[in-house]
Amino acid sequence: MCSTESESKFKRIKKLDITYSIWRKLFSLGPKPQSLIKAFDLEFDGSMIKKCLQENEEKELLQMENLEIPRNYKFGVLYIKDQQKTQEEYITNVETSKEFQDFLDILGEPITLLGWKKYRGGLDVKHNASGETSIYTEWNDFSIMFHVLTILPYNEKDSQQVTRKKHIGNDVVVIVFIDGNTTFVPSSFKSKQNHIFIAVKPLKDDEIIKYQLEVSMRNCVPQYEPFLPLPPIIKKDELRDFLLTKACQGERIAQKSGKFFDRFVNFRRSLLEEIWERYQY
Repeated sequence: MCSTESESKFKRIKKLDITYSIWRKLFSLGPKPQSLIKAFDLEFDGSMIKKCLQENEEKELLQMENLEIPRNYKFGVLYIKDQQKTQEEYITNVETSKEFQDFLDILGEPITLLGWKKYRGGLDVKHNASGETSIYTEWNDFSIMFHVLTILPYNEKDSQQVTRKKHIGNDVVVIVFIDGNTTFVPSSFKSKQNHIFIAVKPLKDDEIIKYQLEVSMRNCVPQYEPFLPLPPIIKKDELRDFLLTKACQGERIAQKSGKFFDRFVNFRRSLLEEIWERYQY
């Protein structure tokens, strides 16, 4: 992932394209930062790079990098029935299927919101305004709350289902469970905040449960790993790790793209300037 003041993009280079001296290869020292920058062909020659001379400086730079890896995530979860094609149909779903319940069991565990003390993902934990329960998990030291549309409160008198759309519509990554032969079109769910949709469709093959995946992203979001296998079908016991990795990584990538990019650059610049002022030579 390469970030400059004008854009953020994913770029891959071959190891053979990185040139460095024979003696560095001989002693397994690896390439200098200048060599890496040259290989990536960035608009910066690296001549001003200096080695950190103070241990605290290295620690602060590492801490800064860690700040860019969120520990808490919230993802939307849509449930789409067979032949449903519009947002108006999605947001009114209440009844689901055994396949969808099995899928939620893969994602996380049901929790009671009232009095919940851990990461709440914007859900109300004092007055049940967001419903009584939700789906939550802790994975790889990350806390993840799922905004499951069919669990969020349904108001028969509200055709727009504002409460449901408020949460799902503000999620950067949305997981879409397709229960049937319908095809999900990302533009059918209208939100400026949604940047990545991960569609999941259950398949049955000789009683072995598998899932077909499809990922849709806004144009501003670069392709990122882990990439879908070919064909894009994953076994049930492999789905959780792949899906959560794809969702968490997608959120981090999206937060450095599009309308989020300026905020990311300003935040990173301010941290670097603080470190520079303390340790400038």
